[in-house]
Amino acid sequence: MAAIKQTAPPMPIFHASRIVDPVHADRIVAAGHVDVVGMTRALIADPDLPRKAREGRLDDIRTCVGATKGASIGSTRGSR
Repeated sequence: MAAIKQTAPPMPIFHASRIVDPVHADRIVAAGHVDVVGMTRALIADPDLPRKAREGRLDDIRTCVGATKGASIGSTRGSR
């Protein structure tokens, strides 16, 4: 990741690929590897993730396990 930021034109670098842990997200931003981290799946699994992370309640976060089936079942509930 660091190589991408070093060779990219001077613009913000956004990373949005399977970052589901706020500690990991903070670490890669703090290290300067990226400027912004997208956590779409993590927020689908736990919409309260940002609040829980801010409050230091990391153990209360429902972690995304990458099972797309659960998301698709929820989105089609009630249709047959």
